[in-house]
Amino acid sequence: MSEQLKWVKGVTGILSCMLLMVVLTVQVARGEDDPVVARIGETVITLSRFKAQAKQALNARDRLSTQRLYDLLDDMMAGILFSKEAVEEGLDKEPENMTALKGVPEDKRVNILANLYKNKLLTVQRPTEQEAADFYVNNLGMYNTPKIYNGFMFGVSRKTAGDKDSKDNDKNYADTCKEAAEGIYNRITAKDYETVVKLRDDFTEKHPELNILFTPLSYWEGKIKGSPYDNALKEFMQLQPGQVKLVLEKDMYVIVSLLGTYEPSIYKFEEIRSRVISDMERNRYQEKHNEALKRLSEKYKLQVYPQHIEQLLNEQKGKSEVKSNE
Repeated sequence: MSEQLKWVKGVTGILSCMLLMVVLTVQVARGEDDPVVARIGETVITLSRFKAQAKQALNARDRLSTQRLYDLLDDMMAGILFSKEAVEEGLDKEPENMTALKGVPEDKRVNILANLYKNKLLTVQRPTEQEAADFYVNNLGMYNTPKIYNGFMFGVSRKTAGDKDSKDNDKNYADTCKEAAEGIYNRITAKDYETVVKLRDDFTEKHPELNILFTPLSYWEGKIKGSPYDNALKEFMQLQPGQVKLVLEKDMYVIVSLLGTYEPSIYKFEEIRSRVISDMERNRYQEKHNEALKRLSEKYKLQVYPQHIEQLLNEQKGKSEVKSNE
């Protein structure tokens, strides 16, 4: 679920039960086949409207993504909130804007009004030179690539679970994994990079019951989190060039070897001044954008019913599975 929808749900949680009953009444009035997904003041986003927008804006794969569907709902709600406030501010009555809005369909009218609001009321001040320099110093990681660790990794694990009723069989598999991993470890030196693929092939042929993975590594701290190789990667980054280490991960043995490290040059502020200023402007705009959304969601009593998005997602996944099985 997107960050924007998280604060939306927080806002809807404090609204009265009476408003909730009003929304539910609207849903019943529209029929069970077209429930209300979100209500913004007197404006509602029905499920049929949301489905039509999803079909138009998202490809078939993205329509199966929970995140992409919630992002789309966020965009639709934000557009309505901003367009309503644009009318409140009288932007639709300005002569040049009246011309732009004349004869425009409702969906495009919402987009035009939302953009008018953002362009006029969500503008941000350009950072000063000193502000940009301070931001650069406090965010060096954004502009300078961290030290890169180059090497390779072997993973050795069981291809099949074997006979679950036999502890002896399980022990045999574990011993075989360990034997193969130690065999690879003993034959590796940090200088034999050209032969490691052949080493994998030799052990794959010798142990067809095992999965033996080989992959080159180009890794830096924070690149991957929550992977099956977390412990091994931490050990990898502690090695000295030329060192090899055997690490026991959950259900597998991992051999890591560090060939060397690369420390890229550090960009000076003067070299990337324009980029730093652009980043600051974007951050300021996003902060102002989010503050406006939170304020307007409270003003227009935004209500969201994400269960209908989940229902739509399940229906689409079901149809996709049926189609793939045909």
